[in-house]
Amino acid sequence: MNPLFYYLEQLLVVHDCVVIPSLGAVLKEPIAARYDVKQGLIYPAGEQYHFNNALMERDGLLERCYAEAYAVSLRRAQIILTKDVEEAKQLLLEHKELTLGSIGLLKLQSNGSIDFIPSDREKILGCGSAYGLLPMPFRMASSRAEVIAMESLRKQQPKSSRRFRIDANTFARAAALFVVLFALLPFLSPSSSSRYSAGFVSVSPEQNKEVEAAPKVIEETKPAEEPSTNLVPIQEEVQKYFIIIASFTTDARCEQFIASQKDHSFAATIGTMRKGKHILVYTNGYATQDEALKAREELIEAYPKEHASAWIFNASALQK
Repeated sequence: MNPLFYYLEQLLVVHDCVVIPSLGAVLKEPIAARYDVKQGLIYPAGEQYHFNNALMERDGLLERCYAEAYAVSLRRAQIILTKDVEEAKQLLLEHKELTLGSIGLLKLQSNGSIDFIPSDREKILGCGSAYGLLPMPFRMASSRAEVIAMESLRKQQPKSSRRFRIDANTFARAAALFVVLFALLPFLSPSSSSRYSAGFVSVSPEQNKEVEAAPKVIEETKPAEEPSTNLVPIQEEVQKYFIIIASFTTDARCEQFIASQKDHSFAATIGTMRKGKHILVYTNGYATQDEALKAREELIEAYPKEHASAWIFNASALQK
């Protein structure tokens, strides 16, 4: 399919007239809604195409459409458009007819004139059927006498046979009000003491005296034993030696580095300490230097490429 016809259809969606240079112009005519008396149908509004071969001057619509579609300049777009128009004219001369997509059909007569046959209006994008607006049956009175007869028949109907229409919103509100009243009915009804009589047990005076005469048993509570004070206090080990794996001068870079170590085995014990302007990142702390040396060797063995430069820092220097 010649791309000329595709872009022509796209332009006719928003424009009423599009000129094909050196060939003619396609015009779009709006058609109002109409009523077919014989068929008893109401047809929605639509559109119809016409062709005028006297309009051949460029209007620039196709050129700009080609330029946007091919991402080229207007001069280059004009050259491409001229080539497509020449191909379309050549097909018209060879086959004596040319189909303009869903717009219609051009026929070349023996005298050199061009006739245009528009396509079915249901195929046009601006037609009502394209948006689901189909013809609707509607019966109209054929004469005034029939109208008068129908009006008199309506007036002669008894009032008891008249139908009342209830709006859907009114019906929904009434139903909601009924549900609310039904739910509040237990609270609105008066209360009676007989409803709660099952919750009390009558006691005779003799039984009441027996209960009062029963000896009261008082349990003596022994004072709580005081905890023994002879316990040996447990001395917590002070962590002095820390394995340092990184050092930063800003908090942002430090937090970013700690986030990158969350998948490591020491992620639960990782921490930071400050030494002057530097922020030291450590994996864990130990009470003795031997423990720290052993843990450093295990760290380097587990992560030889990443933490081979880990070192031990004595935190007791910060307390001085």
